[in-house]
Amino acid sequence: MAGLFYKGNVFGIVPARTSYVIANSATITKGGFVKFSDANFAAAVTAGDRISFFAEDFLVTDPQSGGEHPVAEAENSQYDGTYTAGGEGVGSYVATSDNQTDKKVRVRGFWVSEGDRFASVPDATLGTTTGSDSAGYYTDLANAYTVDEDTAATTAAQLSIHGIDPLDSTRAIYSVAERQTTR
Repeated sequence: MAGLFYKGNVFGIVPARTSYVIANSATITKGGFVKFSDANFAAAVTAGDRISFFAEDFLVTDPQSGGEHPVAEAENSQYDGTYTAGGEGVGSYVATSDNQTDKKVRVRGFWVSEGDRFASVPDATLGTTTGSDSAGYYTDLANAYTVDEDTAATTAAQLSIHGIDPLDSTRAIYSVAERQTTR
């Protein structure tokens, strides 16, 4: 089971949802992290990138009303990339090479804040690498929506580990340790 699941914010901050145009030819997955280019276009993070945004869904603009609605409810003429239905770690959108100027499909989600917590099943069994299931350790991502279990270390990395999820022993709880605060 891939993907990250938002568990809430320890300070009670409720995230404000917003959307951004997906960068040309970018692939973004629900339950994954996003970074931004200088032009404010969204792309999936890779290992070592600073994290800005958490992806929850994909939106198109209705040509008649001008309002946004989910790609899953859109007519095929409203987008020209490849949409794969599904939840966290499965649902994805692959933008075309002209998405920024043509259909302008958007990713909806929220900016990652201090105190946000996410749960995820990493790419290998928790505890295989020393610290991968322990508070006080850090780890990187294998891709935008999968935690890399074997990068657990005491030195800073993309995510801070908070221990095993009390609701599912195959998952750990993480927060973003390396945030992209400016675009």
